[in-house]
Amino acid sequence: MQSLLDEFVTGWVDDPLAGFAVGTFGATAEFLRPPGVTVTVEHAPGRHTAICDEGALRLDLHHGTLSPRAWRRPVGTDDWTHAVALCLPADRAAGPARTAVTVLGDDPDPLVAPGTLVDLGLGVAHLEACIRTDDRALVDRCARASALDGPLVGAIVASGATRVFRTAVARVEVCTPIPPPDGESPLGPNTHLLPDLLAHRRTHAATDPIPDGEVPVASVFPPHPRRDALGRAHPWDAAADAAFEAAMEAFGDPAELAATRAARRGAPAPAVMDTATRRGRRVGERLPR
Repeated sequence: MQSLLDEFVTGWVDDPLAGFAVGTFGATAEFLRPPGVTVTVEHAPGRHTAICDEGALRLDLHHGTLSPRAWRRPVGTDDWTHAVALCLPADRAAGPARTAVTVLGDDPDPLVAPGTLVDLGLGVAHLEACIRTDDRALVDRCARASALDGPLVGAIVASGATRVFRTAVARVEVCTPIPPPDGESPLGPNTHLLPDLLAHRRTHAATDPIPDGEVPVASVFPPHPRRDALGRAHPWDAAADAAFEAAMEAFGDPAELAATRAARRGAPAPAVMDTATRRGRRVGERLPR
């Protein structure tokens, strides 16, 4: 499994149309390649890195209990999303889960630029959501803070601090400016912090088919055959369709995949369907035959 996952991840990191995310429900850092920007990619067995001026990604797959979970999920009446979640058992994914803003000191392993790491205190067991800055006044302000309140958020936004989200297997750094609440995310690495969603204390969306007891510590969004990474429609991409079908064969639920293929062939639906079969059936009915 390790070598097979390594092979797939190498291809995804090399692919300018693939996206990656590290986070939790309500707080996410995404690594997307900005249009026209040079990205430096490095691969070693079990370790994959992509770096540009706007941000960086590192995936470290040296975890014997790491399980890739590929899935498709129906959306609306005729569309679907797909992803590969890299999952760990909840106890293996757990970290410090700090609940207060905490200055951690110099970042020991920066990908883009050095600076002081500050944990934002989101209290998420599998995720450290941090900023990194060389602004001493901001660091001092964080050291005096007990919670991530509105004024501190405003100071962080104004400073342009790098966001660093890390889990047991992944790190995403985002150096792009934080847009205002009514603004748009940049076309490249970006972060989202949505307190209303974070308050649900979920590790992932309820509609993501992650097995009980597992936590997604990174997610990959391989190229979609119908839409780009920003959700914009494009002509049908048969190569992207075939590539994700291969990922489903390697890492997906066999019942879901079988149902998708049966529906795609036009085979009649079985009288009784479990959740995976029903999900696969609904996706297969939206795929071209």
